[in-house]
Amino acid sequence: MAGLALGVFTLIVVLSLFNGSRLVQRDRTLLTVPHANLMTNGEQVDWGEVGRQVLSVPGVAGVAPYLSLEVLLSHQGRHQVTLVKGIDPSVERGVSSLEEALIFGSFTELSAGSHAIILGRDIANQLQVRAGDAVNVLLPVVQTSPSFTKDAIQRTRVSLQLSRFTVAGIFDVNYNIGSNLAYINLTDAKILAENSPVELRLRMEVIEDAPEVLQSVLSKLQESLPTMKGEDWTQAQAALFQALRLEKMITGFMLLMIVAIGAFNIVSTLAMNVAERTPDVAILRTMGASRFDLLLIFLLLGLMGAFLGISFGTIAGIIVTLNFATIGGELQTLLNPQGLYVIGELPAVLQFDDVVLAVVSSLIISILAALYPAWRASGILPAEVLRYE
Repeated sequence: MAGLALGVFTLIVVLSLFNGSRLVQRDRTLLTVPHANLMTNGEQVDWGEVGRQVLSVPGVAGVAPYLSLEVLLSHQGRHQVTLVKGIDPSVERGVSSLEEALIFGSFTELSAGSHAIILGRDIANQLQVRAGDAVNVLLPVVQTSPSFTKDAIQRTRVSLQLSRFTVAGIFDVNYNIGSNLAYINLTDAKILAENSPVELRLRMEVIEDAPEVLQSVLSKLQESLPTMKGEDWTQAQAALFQALRLEKMITGFMLLMIVAIGAFNIVSTLAMNVAERTPDVAILRTMGASRFDLLLIFLLLGLMGAFLGISFGTIAGIIVTLNFATIGGELQTLLNPQGLYVIGELPAVLQFDDVVLAVVSSLIISILAALYPAWRASGILPAEVLRYE
């Protein structure tokens, strides 16, 4: 009972911690990663009109255009290659909560023509810049021109376009994804790269519904814009969340071994019961009890303890998980006093599916453990046992 209770308790609590950790990582990822985005194959479209059509689709909470540029930032001899996103601050609040992660500054300072830039903390530390410092933005420009040879072979030349921007803010998402981004005004980004395609960022009312809502959006735009493509957050960060799911599955399987160890005690205990009660079993057989009756009796005998152990473990696991905010606060003070880790808290999210998985898998293991001794008991021959009685 104690072994099964400990196994089920540990399984429920640890799986709940995985759920909480996954939600924290998902929320921090989606500070900088769109719930979904729309793009074309370089085709110029009226994104204002497209945005109005997209907003009419149920499940879409907001849209905003943006432009991505890979540039080289430099400041006083320090260099950093990063991804700069051009945004429209007036509509960005409708699709992103990144402003909550600002250490200082505001996205309203990214006005058109201001040449202001907001940096992630990692980039700011790498370049060692503060508010008001100027950074150089170098953008590679590819120029292709025909040569004046006989075969008119084209000549490609790459040059660097230099612009100066002023640091207007620094944000910190407390996560590796998005910590090396930079933001400028969309108009300034279009001036830097005239031919770079603009994309549309979507915010969903329910994050988990992003794949289905995106398909509805693409279906609506299919007739007028057949070249339109889309990608939701489950596709953009598929490797990360698949790794998290795999980690949870492997950990759950390993924790089931604790349940299996507890179930082995059922085998030994029930086998001893069968050995001690062999004469009683033989007498029951002579009184008319069938092999199935004896099989059922010993199965129930083994499962009584298993059921109590699983019940205690389930109740304890649910109680601890629901009150883990208080427990986690104490553990955070003890284990992470200076905020050294990416996820400083230990969140726990209880899911009904995990509880069902823990209970059902434990019951199956317990039934399998009790089955062999019960089957041996049902095979006892009364004549051989009672021959010398």
